[in-house]
Amino acid sequence: MVANFPHGTLAHKVGAYLFVDAVHYAPHFALDADLLDADFLVCSPHKFYGPHLGFLVTRQGLLDQLLPEPLVAVPTATPLEIGTLSHQSIVGLAATVEYLASWGEGGTLRQRIVSAISSIGDYEHQLAKRLWQELQTLPGLRLWGPDFSSPRRTPTLAFTLKGYSPHQVAHALAQRGLQAWDGHCFAPRAVTALGRNPDQGFVRVGISMYNLESEIDRLIDTLRPLAMGR
Repeated sequence: MVANFPHGTLAHKVGAYLFVDAVHYAPHFALDADLLDADFLVCSPHKFYGPHLGFLVTRQGLLDQLLPEPLVAVPTATPLEIGTLSHQSIVGLAATVEYLASWGEGGTLRQRIVSAISSIGDYEHQLAKRLWQELQTLPGLRLWGPDFSSPRRTPTLAFTLKGYSPHQVAHALAQRGLQAWDGHCFAPRAVTALGRNPDQGFVRVGISMYNLESEIDRLIDTLRPLAMGR
């Protein structure tokens, strides 16, 4: 589980709420909203092999204090859940949880989930760390972001290659059956703050539980001739 950070306490001291966006972190590491002292925590199951569905975890009773003005048509309904819910997505989320739990050990569902995510996270970290080290050897390639010295580093890498646009690099990878993203990755302000044009952005490569060492080899073998000017 994640360590207990004082962010919630600091926010509460000034009368603010702590809102945690865990959409990128949750697929790779176990976390606990209570340990984080979070008032709100959001995520999406599509990041961990589930349906496109958003979910919100809140401190007990907090939503009752924050409900906006109700609609005339549904005066007693929670405004966050107006109309018919996506029942098929909710069932899909339950199936996703059971699937992930099947990879773990323990007596309870929670224990199996934590065990599974821990094992998956370790595997992803080792692949991503190796990819980071291999990419460092390519001339003209710049890696953006922290290295993998921390075990809590999410297994997503951003890089640029001199002489090529991120789109050209992503296209070259696609030709070898490797899915990568290019652009600002929905964070144009962060890209701008790093001195990059949001229209260009970076190449983004993410490691997941189903990735293989052979795919790391194929990615490097695709980028090497580009970096060497061949």
